Amino acid sequence: MGRQKLKKSFQYEIKWRGLDHKFNTWIPREELLDKGFQKLVSQFDDLEASREGAGQRDTSANTIRKHLEDIGLDGDIAQYNEIAGLSGGLDDACIAIPGISS
Repeated sequence: MGRQKLKKSFQYEIKWRGLDHKFNTWIPREELLDKGFQKLVSQFDDLEASREGAGQRDTSANTIRKHLEDIGLDGDIAQYNEIAGLSGGLDDACIAIPGISS
């Protein structure tokens, strides 16, 4: 449910089955690992890492121009048009480009 920094490690918010969310508790990473929850901790860490990196892409006009040219589109699209303003086919082509979304 949640993760936050605790000294040099993390602690995780635990939702207890059958209890309301107001009874959630924070458990240190080491304690969860000691109790055999390595797989769940690893899965949650992977999810959080992907979330943290999601907003870190370079979306400058030059970078987007290069991506568009790499897939065969006119690079000027990056300078003068909003991605949402492209026709359906071009819009779909841009969805797969890292750093560009409609």
